[in-house]
Amino acid sequence: MYAEIDWQLGTKARFMDSKGSGIVGTVIVNRLHETLSLEYDGLIKAGSEDFESEGAQAVKGTWETYRLSENHGSTQLTITSDMAEEYFDVMSAAWDNALEKIKELVETEA
Repeated sequence: MYAEIDWQLGTKARFMDSKGSGIVGTVIVNRLHETLSLEYDGLIKAGSEDFESEGAQAVKGTWETYRLSENHGSTQLTITSDMAEEYFDVMSAAWDNALEKIKELVETEA
C-alpha cells in the first residue's frame, strides 16, 4: 500500500496497492502533532478514480481519524473509523503496515 498525498487540509488523498487499486478522499482535519482526519468519497480501480459505482457510493462519507495524545509521559496513537464492516480486513491490514512504518520511524529518530 502507498499514498499519494501532501497532508494539507482540503487536499486529495489517494491510497493504493501495487495494482493501482484503493480509495480516494480528502484531508478534512490536519492539526500538526495532534489530529489527522480523512473523509473518503470514492474508489480507485487500476489507477482510475471511481465516484459513481455501488462500491464507491458505499465508501462515500466514511472517514478515519488519527489522534496523538500524551499518556503518563508516553505518546498514544488512537485510530477511529466509520466504515462498513466489509472493509475492516483491508483497513486493518493497512493500519498494521502503517503502524509498523511509524514504529520504524520513531525508533530511528530515538
